[in-house]
Amino acid sequence: MAKRKSVKKIVLKNDNSNINKHIGTKLRQKRTLLGLSQEGLGNILDITFQQVQKYESGITKISIERLLDICEIFKTSISFFFEGYSADKNDAEFALNDEKTGFNHNNISLDKRALELVKMFYSIKDPKVAKQVFNLIKSISEQQSEEEFSSED
Repeated sequence: MAKRKSVKKIVLKNDNSNINKHIGTKLRQKRTLLGLSQEGLGNILDITFQQVQKYESGITKISIERLLDICEIFKTSISFFFEGYSADKNDAEFALNDEKTGFNHNNISLDKRALELVKMFYSIKDPKVAKQVFNLIKSISEQQSEEEFSSED
């Protein structure tokens, strides 16, 4: 009888729940920006809204086939769902948090006001008006930052 070679097992350090949560967050972000409810997306995919909730929370993994269906519905590339992801949780948190403004890119999909603002901004048809709105918001933000900086002295 031939002696079997021992095969060394490779243990992956990556916790898959991080990627599932990341993809779920991106799913919620895109769905909300498109004005789709969980129920609406579920109807298109022929699944329940509860299943969409599980995808968005990262409780349930999204199969690659389902993710490709979602990409087709959203008219986006599959890479969208992986943008900003790092297997190292510390790298991901560092990359997605802006210490200057306190903005956390992980939570944008949870902030309905931010999503509504983005939707309203993209509904502006006149590029000149869009630029004026952008400049107004930028100016207010910069003014507030300056006031906070001067009050720390």
